[in-house]
Amino acid sequence: MSDEVSEATQGLGGERPGGVSAGDFAAVGAGGRGDVIVELAGVVAATQAVLGSVIVAADAARDWAEDGATDMASWLVARCGLTTAHAREWVRVAHALEELPALREVFSSGAVSFDQVRPATRFATPATDEEMADRLPGLSAAQVEALARQHRPVKDAEVCEARVRRCLHWRPDHDAGGFRYRGFLPSDQAVAVNEMLTGLAEAAGPNPETGLWDPFATRCADALHGLCDGDSTETTVVVHVDAEVVAGGVGGNGLAGDMSVGRSAVLRYLCDTGIEHVIETPEGRAVGIGRRSRTVPRWLRRHITHRDRTCRFPGCERAIRHIHHIRHWTAHRGPTDAPNLLGLCWAHHHLVHDGGWTVTGNPDDQVTFTSPTGRTMTSTRQPIRPQTTTRTRALLGLPPPAELTQPGDGRSSGASERSRPSEEDGGAEVGGGPAARHRHRLAPSRPDGTAAAGPTRPRAP
Repeated sequence: MSDEVSEATQGLGGERPGGVSAGDFAAVGAGGRGDVIVELAGVVAATQAVLGSVIVAADAARDWAEDGATDMASWLVARCGLTTAHAREWVRVAHALEELPALREVFSSGAVSFDQVRPATRFATPATDEEMADRLPGLSAAQVEALARQHRPVKDAEVCEARVRRCLHWRPDHDAGGFRYRGFLPSDQAVAVNEMLTGLAEAAGPNPETGLWDPFATRCADALHGLCDGDSTETTVVVHVDAEVVAGGVGGNGLAGDMSVGRSAVLRYLCDTGIEHVIETPEGRAVGIGRRSRTVPRWLRRHITHRDRTCRFPGCERAIRHIHHIRHWTAHRGPTDAPNLLGLCWAHHHLVHDGGWTVTGNPDDQVTFTSPTGRTMTSTRQPIRPQTTTRTRALLGLPPPAELTQPGDGRSSGASERSRPSEEDGGAEVGGGPAARHRHRLAPSRPDGTAAAGPTRPRAP
């Protein structure tokens, strides 16, 4: 951090009466304030990791009984002012991390947040601990939540119960001059309805009276009315499922967007629906059509949409509206292959082409966005600095983590290998463009004006 930032944060340890205020950061600048936020977020994560270890020790010793509590969670509710649900989650995650040392290590380094670790502990196992620790820094909290949903098997009884609960109600609203609708559909039916309405809403185009696009909800209402009024069209619902899940070798679900589809529903679909084949490399990555056409075929568009889920720009969770060639088809003879394509929303696609941003990397693995001023947006946050970790542990009365720090390296040993970008990621830089997504970091420029390198984002699950 800069001298101004260091001076502004001097009150964090109680060294200044009243601590720090927003006014202390007024002269720091946008880049400095961003660095402080990211650094302190890492401190929060590292402190939460230490807190979890203390909770496990206190729970094992039944310290909560000394204060008359019935368990560790109720003690946390009484002493720390937590909600019962939050306290139980603290205890659950803390105990789970005791069986996942690699995941606990990357959490302790400040490289991931509690919101990323919490859902990961629901499906990570000692056998997958190292793999999950490698992947987690490049995944957003929303992506890890999606992974947790995908790994939770949907029982046949749940599928039957959801089917029984299907309903649609409506009632008149005389004051508004219309009807109100509410209802419930099981996931396998809901995804078909959602895809149909979304497709019709996207194809509606601007309102002919105003020349502007109506709100998405308005276009969906028009689409529903059109279907009931005689309009019809075919729609495609894509359910992604591992072959081992279909064969019954492992537990799991199909996935339609972010909705879990139970194995029994998948087997029902396979009775009379088409199976789409995708050509992949030995590493399991979809290939594409190379230089045969600029237009992305439907099967490849569906693959990119499933891979990226939402816009790949860091922190953006808007729907994908454009499949963007990182290396331009015409200007740079870029292929129409998955490693050269990524999904962007309208705003960030405009930023790529007209805003002076550039995209580097391979969307199947990691991508980085660079602004016209040289600042980079990546999907992985760097672990907190060792000196910050040492200071935080000192405030907690703990010894410095000498065993976690490599000599001459500004990162913890566990996270440094995981967050260092690979030289084999490839990709090319093209004028204009954002990319990446979710967990991100603003890398300040070096004194010579070049952008500081930062780790990039693995592909979405």
